[in-house]
Amino acid sequence: VLRSRRFGHLPRVRRALVRNPKLPLATALRLVGLLNRHELREIARDPHLPPRLAAAFRRRLRPVI
Repeated sequence: VLRSRRFGHLPRVRRALVRNPKLPLATALRLVGLLNRHELREIARDPHLPPRLAAAFRRRLRPVI
């Protein structure tokens, strides 16, 4: 789905994929860079997010100094 020209570019699809517990962690970590700050904040609040993925979201949300 992610590699699909038809669906891979859609933000809604990327958000759904990141939340999918069956998605390999490495793939989910690559998707973190494709999400905007609003999406990152929304998904970072998910209590079911794996700890490593949640940490990646927090790092991405840190202010740039």
